[in-house]
Formats: sequence, C-alpha cells, structure tokens
Amino acid sequence: MAKKAGINKLKKELKSFTEAPPPYIPAVSVNEANILEWHFLLQGPPDTPYVGGWYIGKLKFPDDYPFKPPGIMMLTPNGRFKTGERLCLSMSDFHPELWNPMWSVANVLTGLLSFMCEDTPTTGSIETSAEQKKNFAHESLAFNLKNSKYFMMFPDLPAMAAAANCAAPTEVPPTAPTRQPIAVVDGVAITPAGRGEEQVAAASSAEVTETSSCARAQTQMDAESARAVEAAEGELRDGDPEGAQSRVTRALKKDCCSAAKLALLRLKAHTQAALGDLDSATSTLTEASELNVASANVDSLTSELENLKVAATAKETGNGHFRKGDFEQACEHYTQALQNIPHCAALQCNLSAALVKVGRADEAVSAALRAIEIHGEYSKAKRRYADALMAAGRYDDAAQQYTKLRVLYPKDADLKCQQAEALKRAKTHN
Repeated sequence: MAKKAGINKLKKELKSFTEAPPPYIPAVSVNEANILEWHFLLQGPPDTPYVGGWYIGKLKFPDDYPFKPPGIMMLTPNGRFKTGERLCLSMSDFHPELWNPMWSVANVLTGLLSFMCEDTPTTGSIETSAEQKKNFAHESLAFNLKNSKYFMMFPDLPAMAAAANCAAPTEVPPTAPTRQPIAVVDGVAITPAGRGEEQVAAASSAEVTETSSCARAQTQMDAESARAVEAAEGELRDGDPEGAQSRVTRALKKDCCSAAKLALLRLKAHTQAALGDLDSATSTLTEASELNVASANVDSLTSELENLKVAATAKETGNGHFRKGDFEQACEHYTQALQNIPHCAALQCNLSAALVKVGRADEAVSAALRAIEIHGEYSKAKRRYADALMAAGRYDDAAQQYTKLRVLYPKDADLKCQQAEALKRAKTHN
C-alpha cells in the first residue's frame, strides 16, 4: 500500500506541475484513485527529429516514493525508445542507487526528454534514422487519437497540436490577410470573421476566457467519463457485469465528448455480451461505430461487430441442436460462439449443460466456473455448476452447492430433490 507521505508529495507535485509545466511537457493525466500511476505528454522540441510529434508515456511510482524512483515507459511510437517497456535511465527504477529523493516529477520528465534527444543507447532504446524519427513524429498525433483511452486522458491534445501548428513560422504572401486566430476548439483554429483588428484585440481576452471555461468544463466531464470507464472495467473484471452496465448507463446520460461516448458504448456492449444479451450488444456496438470520432479504431469496431454477429448465430444454432437432443452439435456451436466472445456467462452455462449431456463432466465443471467468474451472481451458472459436480461424481461438493442454492430459492421443488439426491449419493459414496 502506498505510504501517506508519498501520496501527499505526489499530490503537491501534481499541483505544481499543473500550475507550471516544464517546457515541451505540456500535460500529465492522473487518476487520483491510483495516484501512483501518471501518464505524461511530451511535445517534440524544435531543431530535433521529434519536432511536430506528440508522445504519451507512463510513470509508475513505487509504494515508498519518493525514496525510490519511478518506472518509466513510452506508449507512443517514437523511434528512440521501445513502447510498453521499462526504460533504463539514471532517474528510473533501473538505478535506485542513483536516485535522489529531492528530484521531482518535473525533473524526471525533463531528464527523459533530454535523453530522448540524445543517441546514447540504453535498455529499452532502439536505433532509427533521423528520417524515421520524423515519420514517427508525423504519425504520432493520429496514433494517439485512434486510442480512445489516450484521447480521454488528454482531451485537449487536438487543440494543443493545432495551436502549435498556428505558432509555427510560415511564409505569408504579401496580399494575405494578417488576421490571427484567437482560440482553438476541437482542433480547429477560430478567427473572428467580419471584425476589424481593433475589435479583434478588444474581444480576444473575453472570448479566449470563455473558450477556456468551456474546454475546462468539457475536460472535467470527460474525466468523469474516464473514471466511470475505469470503475466499470474493474466491476466487469470482478464478475459484476450488472453493476458495470448500470454505471456505464448512468455515465451515458451525462454530456461527454464523442471519444468518451465511444469508450462508454463499447464497454456497455461488453457488459451486455457478458450477460448474454448479444442482440443488444450488437445494437450498442453499431451505435458506437456510427460516431464520427477521430480516435475510433474502425477496423477494431468492425471486427468486434462481426464477432458478435457470428457468436449470436452460433448460439441460436446451438440452442436449436440442444432442443432437438443433438448435444454434440450443441457443444460444437457453443464452442464456436465462445471463440468469438469468450466473456459471455450465458454461453458458458449453455456449454456446461451440453457437456454434461455428452458425458464430459469435468469440462462442464470448468465451463460453469467460468460463467460464475464472468457473472458472480448468475444463479443459472451456480445451478449448472452443481449439476456438473453431480455428473462428475463429486457428490459432497454438489450437495454443498445445492444447499447454498436452496437458501436462495427455498420454494424450488426441483432444487429440493436435487439436494436430497446429492446428499444421498454423498453418504453412500463415503
């Protein structure tokens, strides 16, 4: 667990960084629920192959920070460092013996940027030409915007990039107007058309202030969406798809940017699939794919949609075979469906029931357990688990499961009979 002194120091550093970010390190993104993990944004400095590039990376602080250094990795391809791998630097966790507790996050990131502009090799570095680094710089913004999580971490990135492009020196024809943009909204430079230069100067301060307020409000709302996504993903991992779905549904009722809505809709589709509602999952993912979002990975969405449709067809075919008593074919089609969407409790339940019918009891137990992992409160999965244990000859375990189910459903006559049979066989078997 992180120590209070380290948490307090990181909170102070976050405040200081936000108030006065170092040159070419314009932003960090921190979820205070996990303040030991920071994401940072580097801007390629001028007179380097990285100029025009925007690079996202991650700092992972140890529990006893500031007495030990953070881990450092880059996430955006850059031509200097590998992505997703820890870097060996004098101020990283590769060299705790060189670490100075007085160093700050700003010191660490400034050192990283300085080292990035060198050619010194280290663990995690790669060798590329200056031309290749320029190509990575050119492609970096699009790479970041294709990832909805990165976009939600740094929702002002398009505006920053547009502002940087506007600030870059360019040759202006003598006849060209000299009117300057006064704000950047959604990556588009806005010029107050139809007003003279004196009017523009007088209006600029108020309009920029208003635009900044709107941007801050949108950023705050997007941060709320990001927290909702992170919390719902945790609930989904912990076997609570219903809780995750409720959280996402509430978040979707609030105003948020298109990238945030994309992430929320995608996650909602995953919760619906986990609960076995493949038709609703398909509709939700279709809605997500229709959003005009620069960060949307269209190929990935298309693939997810196709997988859902294949799984839904295979599930219905499997159900048809099960009803006809053709359990081998049912097993085959349920397995095919799960190859496309393995995180579906209803499909795992159906597979477990079919496996019991064909005498593959141990596999049925595994399928039922997987269904319970996906949806911890799924009563059908718990019943399938008890049935599979019974079929596997594990009568004591089956009797315990039926007893637990009887507490939940005391009036269920079938459960009463199954419990009695399991207890009888357990006694005989022992």
